Amino acid sequence: MKKLFLFAAGALCLAVACNKNESGVVEGPEKGIEIKVSINDGSESGAPTRALGTTYADESKVNSLQVFVFNGDDREAYRDAGAAMQALIPATAGERTVWAVVNAPNLSDVMKLSDLRAAVSNLSDNIRTDDQGAKFIDSFVMTGSKTQELVDGGNVPISVKRIVARASIAKISSDFKDYRENYQVNVKGIYLINVAGGSRYDVGGEPESWVNKLGHADASHDALLYDAISDVIVKNGSPYENEHAFYPYPNIHPTSTETPTYEDEWNPRGTMLVIEAEMLDGEGNAIKLNETTGQTVGYYPISLPAIERNKTYIIDEVCITRLPGEVPYRPIETGESQVTITVDEWELGLNLGTVRI
Repeated sequence: MKKLFLFAAGALCLAVACNKNESGVVEGPEKGIEIKVSINDGSESGAPTRALGTTYADESKVNSLQVFVFNGDDREAYRDAGAAMQALIPATAGERTVWAVVNAPNLSDVMKLSDLRAAVSNLSDNIRTDDQGAKFIDSFVMTGSKTQELVDGGNVPISVKRIVARASIAKISSDFKDYRENYQVNVKGIYLINVAGGSRYDVGGEPESWVNKLGHADASHDALLYDAISDVIVKNGSPYENEHAFYPYPNIHPTSTETPTYEDEWNPRGTMLVIEAEMLDGEGNAIKLNETTGQTVGYYPISLPAIERNKTYIIDEVCITRLPGEVPYRPIETGESQVTITVDEWELGLNLGTVRI
């Protein structure tokens, strides 16, 4: 199944080997063993290409590599390897902690392990912008570390993982009954709201900031969190089938607990996937959701579990059965929601199956 490959390269392998004779060292003790860090970008995983222009290889691409060696809390050596797939860095023998940071901003000023752990990665760091201002989703921030005794000729295996998670939806269908049987859904957009805008590099604790609070409010993050839809009409027997994937940062707040938070006033809460749409009657006229305001565009919000790094949350299908809600941050209470949750060992995360709204 394709979704088993969503994070086939999620745990990228690095090898740290000691070698006295290699060159290319830029910082470290004047004397000591040199450790060689190499990284596998997962390009040979054989995973298929996802829709809308981003490939699975893009999701595992390495554009920069920074390597740190710490002796206790103190930095002993550092190397910015640029876009290279390996780095050589000197270190002294003994127990050391080696960190690899991929696709992150320059961290050369970090001199303490505690400072590196506490440093904040911004969600926007995962968007690569070229000289013409075009944005690309092929530079996800990844981290990994290993504490081990360094000896001449030895190696230190490290796995790096993305800080982002992946949330996707594959199909939108309808199942209208009785007088609504000829109704249609005009889909206008799909996006995530209540998304963590920053995360510590050690991915611990509360989100450091938030984007898209209560709605689609931060266009600067659209490359990761928003897909505009045009000319898509869903009706009985004619679903919309196209995978849309989004990349949020970890969020410890779930919306699927016994006491979820859906208040109108902002406070920290769980991430939600939202389908923005208009309901059309049998003659193609937009139906008003509020007679006073004349609002016709509404929302189908879907609660997601607590978001963990490097996991993928899959919604196979959303089946629409009724009018959308007036706000994007409160689920429609139907009593008919059918959610199937499975956990896969390949960091699949949670499969939300088919959701009826």
